[in-house]
Amino acid sequence: MSNSVRDAVRWICLSLLVGLVAGACNPSLERDPNEDSGNDGERSKAQILPLGEPVNDRVSYTEGDMTDWKYVQVPAAGTINVTMGCDYPSAYCTVNIRDEVGLLLRELPSEGESRVSGSLAVTRGNYYLEIFVPASSTAYTIQVDYEPN
Repeated sequence: MSNSVRDAVRWICLSLLVGLVAGACNPSLERDPNEDSGNDGERSKAQILPLGEPVNDRVSYTEGDMTDWKYVQVPAAGTINVTMGCDYPSAYCTVNIRDEVGLLLRELPSEGESRVSGSLAVTRGNYYLEIFVPASSTAYTIQVDYEPN
């Protein structure tokens, strides 16, 4: 093998080794997208969302806070109207409305829009809002209004 070929092979091997070491030292490659979700990262830790009041929060896939959970207490049968505005529509934020056992009742994807809203007929009980981004991050404002039957 000539010296120039040997040098090229060494350079390629060294480049690959540096890339592997750098990748192994980068914790973001294996990061749990919800490892820093804090108090509201799962349904069992959902934060109460007062009916008729806007609440500001933030979700960030890149910072380990991909999902927020909120819940509303519905006093009697009626309709809830969920409205959410995202600061960065390109984050494709989604709100899932779930019942007390976690069953998905309605999905409200932003589909790149800055505002998403939807209504759902409900009975008395707690309803959970799962707010998440598939990638990226955004601040958001969410409000749930209630109309009794």
